[in-house]
Amino acid sequence: MFCVTVLKHHQVFNTRLSHSLTHCLPVGLLRDTWTWRDIFTGTPLLVPFESRIQASRLLQAQRSRDASRTLRADPPIWEDTTLHHAAKVLNLASLPQGTRSHYEKLLHERRWTIGHNQCKGARTNESRTQLLRCTLCCSSNRTSEDTYDHMFLLFLHPLLVQRRQQASDAALAQYSLDSDLERRLIPRVLELVRSPEGHRICLGNWSTTQLDHLSSALLPTDSSAAIDAVLTTFSRQLVSRVDGIWEMRKQAKYLEAAAALPSADPGLLRYFQRKFKPYQPRPAYG
Repeated sequence: MFCVTVLKHHQVFNTRLSHSLTHCLPVGLLRDTWTWRDIFTGTPLLVPFESRIQASRLLQAQRSRDASRTLRADPPIWEDTTLHHAAKVLNLASLPQGTRSHYEKLLHERRWTIGHNQCKGARTNESRTQLLRCTLCCSSNRTSEDTYDHMFLLFLHPLLVQRRQQASDAALAQYSLDSDLERRLIPRVLELVRSPEGHRICLGNWSTTQLDHLSSALLPTDSSAAIDAVLTTFSRQLVSRVDGIWEMRKQAKYLEAAAALPSADPGLLRYFQRKFKPYQPRPAYG
């Protein structure tokens, strides 16, 4: 209800009129051009402009990456993420810049030494196929594409096969399953880690399909707070799995590069040592 006093020919008429709110405000005032709304539900939000701008830019970047993947005949994955949860798992806000950059490149799959990224600038199909091929696994009768899934799940190099098994066994052995919720969720999480796109879970970046699969282990009495606490804590245990496998891959690439050298050139060896040197996290700021 909106009450007005009507003035006509300097005479006051105390007339009460009923109008809807949309008729009393400028056109567009309650629309997206005037107010910030949740991009998914349309609910008006009272949040700082900077936060909404950053959220909008993130969504635009995700859509742009999925559009680029479509041009390469790859399925879209970047709008189906839990990046905010991943940031909490990795504790990105409190990490020094070098360490944060390391995990962000893994989280956003930006490592340029992966064949899936190297082949993006290829001008011919032949060049793209060559750059995409995993040189550590190829043989006369077998070729594999060098993707993140391949590295964390299917890589056949002995160093990585051993590291994957050790990391999965250690993650379960070192984690105490004290509650019924943990006994139901943790084995299911490890099952998903060993499935396609499982490396995303280790960093806290779940897809809708993975969350749906996980939900089959939940009960109606499980609280969202308890589920979030279990997944966050266990995901932090799995981060070391990603770190270990990544370091084993760098070591395998260094051995491959060194073995291909025509001679033991000290300069080239130092170059490859710098390129594939082990990652050492910097201490957090005090």
